[in-house]
Amino acid sequence: MTTITAGTTIQTGFSVDADTNGKLQIIAPNGVVMPSWTTANRPASPTNGTFGVNTTLNVLEMYYQTVWVVVQNLSGIQATGGSITTVGQYKVHTFTESGTFSVSSVPTGATIEYLIVAGGGSGGDDIGGGGGGGGLLTGSLSASVNDFTIVIGAGGASTTGTEGTGRGNNGSNTTAFGLTAIGGGAGGGEGQSSGNSGGSGGGGGYNGGSGGAGTAGQGNAGGNASSAYCGGGGGAGAVGAAGVSTGAAGGAGLQSNIDGNNYYYAGGGGGSGWTGQTAGGAGGAGGGGGAGGAASGYVSPGLGNTQGRNPGLNGNTGSVNGKGGNAGANTGGGGGGSGETNASYQSASGAGGSGIVILRYLI
Repeated sequence: MTTITAGTTIQTGFSVDADTNGKLQIIAPNGVVMPSWTTANRPASPTNGTFGVNTTLNVLEMYYQTVWVVVQNLSGIQATGGSITTVGQYKVHTFTESGTFSVSSVPTGATIEYLIVAGGGSGGDDIGGGGGGGGLLTGSLSASVNDFTIVIGAGGASTTGTEGTGRGNNGSNTTAFGLTAIGGGAGGGEGQSSGNSGGSGGGGGYNGGSGGAGTAGQGNAGGNASSAYCGGGGGAGAVGAAGVSTGAAGGAGLQSNIDGNNYYYAGGGGGSGWTGQTAGGAGGAGGGGGAGGAASGYVSPGLGNTQGRNPGLNGNTGSVNGKGGNAGANTGGGGGGSGETNASYQSASGAGGSGIVILRYLI
């Protein structure tokens, strides 16, 4: 063993010295390389305080009182599940269908950011209100080693009218990490005029139906109908508009760039206009459009919003089929309300968009 005295210059710019408290100082302009080993080739006869990098486990470890102790995990969170991408400094896991998020390694203090969106409600049929957007949750949580079940809620199914039974269907809940985003409320229609409550509430349908309530912290209420002018579904970012002289617009969703894209999620569907030359309402940001009245004198359909992960569809007017527009898949958007259903005119409401879960963490 070679003894190096304090202040000795080993090579230019590199020396060993002691500070004023007698502690070792290594002066190395280009850094000091720690010893490293695999788990199988750790030092054979370590003493307390022996430390180095374990390249098998990707940890900095120290030998202390007969065991190797992890001082610091040198890798980020190690996890699988969903569609995995890298965006800047983040690893992103996107679940467009149900699955498992499996975490096998977690550094001290690591957190996971999340976006959890439920399925949107479908619009009402037979002069229907717009479907409510699915409940939307955002935030972060402490990471832990575990297998987490992710359940993606389906959008509310379209309804094809039997006159007088026109309410749509609620979307299904999305769950992750013990959190539940509530499915969007169905839009009301003739004979079942009030919109359902949900993550965001469905819009009121014919004749003067009230909008459904939203869930606090997840969404907003649907708009009320005024006579035959139907309310828009509520969105995560705004209430649905009330029907006044045309079908009303759905409430806007909320924008998120958690995966590097500035998409809107959980917008409300547009409410339907009736006969007599009234237009359908537009979908809120992230939702589907409503239809105009499906009868003589119909005019323009409501337009689906295109700012979501997948665009909402326009409503369809016609003397046979006034269909509400479907919300885009994996947006949690509400579907559009449909035009009239009777012996001469058949219509169908727009389906709600399915939900989504997006997770990200620092690499």
